[in-house]
Amino acid sequence: MTPPSLGAPPFRRLACLLCLAAVAAPGAGVHAAAEVTVTGGADQSARNYRWIISHDHAAAISQVEIPQYRAAWAKGPPGWTADLQNARGGAGREGVCRFAAEPGSELPRGREAVFEMGIVATGTPKGPGIISVGFADGTSVTVAAEVPIKEPVSDRTASLIGLGVIFLVFVIARKSRRRQEGSAALDAGR
Repeated sequence: MTPPSLGAPPFRRLACLLCLAAVAAPGAGVHAAAEVTVTGGADQSARNYRWIISHDHAAAISQVEIPQYRAAWAKGPPGWTADLQNARGGAGREGVCRFAAEPGSELPRGREAVFEMGIVATGTPKGPGIISVGFADGTSVTVAAEVPIKEPVSDRTASLIGLGVIFLVFVIARKSRRRQEGSAALDAGR
């Protein structure tokens, strides 16, 4: 007796039903992510960020959260407030900027808005991050975008480790040279 193959009709029907249920489910992740478009990121100095956000969701956008590290200021569209959480990377931690629409200033379907942020110091790296967009109906989606990030520990310590290795090589080379000179002096004295 051979086991039924995956191509057998009962399994095929079950697979089709599961696929249809996943696609037709309200708020399915694949469909929700396509509702919001985020363009932009850092300028050439990597100190100023600008994102243009638009959507085609039935409800208006009422809030936006953008991760930040070492932010000095943030500005949303007219009628929006910006609240920097853990601004300037306090204690080396990353933070978030929460933009919220005042009543009547939400971003309706088909419109776009500009969100901006400035970073305290040059040298803050930019990288991939997740922007969270909340709608007036209580739903939210996340979109990948370029944001200011905390530099990895390896980047911060690589130069110190490199200097340490160079110093260690210098010390070993000096000791080796002294041993050779001492050995040569002993050989000359015999």
